[in-house]
Amino acid sequence: MKKLFLLLFVVVPMLFAYPLTADAMKMSKPVYLGEICRDQAGKGFHIEGATSNKGTKSTKYWYINGYEKGVATFGKGDLTVCVHYIYADGAERIGDKALSNTIESPMCCHRINAIKTDAGIIFYVITGVEDGEGFVILGKRPDGRFVKYIDSYKLEELYHWWDDISGRVFYGSVIRTEKDVIIVEYSVYGDTSAEGELRFTWDEKAQWFGVEKR
Repeated sequence: MKKLFLLLFVVVPMLFAYPLTADAMKMSKPVYLGEICRDQAGKGFHIEGATSNKGTKSTKYWYINGYEKGVATFGKGDLTVCVHYIYADGAERIGDKALSNTIESPMCCHRINAIKTDAGIIFYVITGVEDGEGFVILGKRPDGRFVKYIDSYKLEELYHWWDDISGRVFYGSVIRTEKDVIIVEYSVYGDTSAEGELRFTWDEKAQWFGVEKR
C-alpha cells in the first residue's frame, strides 16, 4: 500500500508538469512560388515563376507570349503544386499532377504562396492579383491529398463582411504567419476605405481553421 501511495505521489505531479495536450502547429514564413493570370482580352495565360510549363501557345495574337491550354508547375520538392489551365473553360484547377487530385479556382489570376508546417501539411495561399478578386487556402496533406480549407467568396457570403461597403476589396497585399496562424491583410477602396486582416488559426482537434476578422 505504501508503494502504491508513493507511486501516485510521483506520477500525478508529473501529469501536471507534462500536459497531454498536443503542441500547436508551427508554420514557416510564406514562400512566393509564382503566378498565372488569365488575360481578359482573350490572349491566353501569362505565367511567371513556374519551374515548368507544358502548354499550347496562344495563336490568336502573334505578339502575345501567352498560353491557351496546359499544366504549369510551381515550386520544387515537397512544395510542388500544379495548375491545370484551359482558357475556354473559364476556371483553373490547382493541386496534383493528376487532375483527379485538384481543386477548382474561381479567380482570374493566381498568386501562389506556400507555407510549410511541422505537421507535414503544406498550405498554399492563393490570392488574386486584381482588385475585387478573392483568395483560397489549399492544403496538401501528408498523404498527398489536396484539400480546400478557406474560400474567401464563401466567407463573404457567410459573414456578410462587406454588405455595408461600396468599395472594392483587395486581399493579399501582405501574407504572413504567426506560430499556427495564417494572416491575410485586406484593403477596401472606393466610397468607403478600410484596412485590416483576416486571421486563420489552425485548430489541432478539428484539423481545420478558425476565422477571425480584425
